[in-house]
Amino acid sequence: GYAFLCTVSQYARVQGYDDLYAEIKPENSVSRHLFEKVGYLLVGETCRVYLENGMPQEKKVLVYRLKLT
Repeated sequence: GYAFLCTVSQYARVQGYDDLYAEIKPENSVSRHLFEKVGYLLVGETCRVYLENGMPQEKKVLVYRLKLT
């Protein structure tokens, strides 16, 4: 988890990206903590459609950003 996110972040920085974004379900506290540990900051929330039991369901997700520059 942590090492992978750090590696991806470093690769993106070298490739010239300014920011990375992650969308995480609010109830996924483990992922939220991991992304925050790497340096991602909560910047907002939005809704996405997911399939649950074959039916589309609109769910809130939290948007995190990591500034690379």
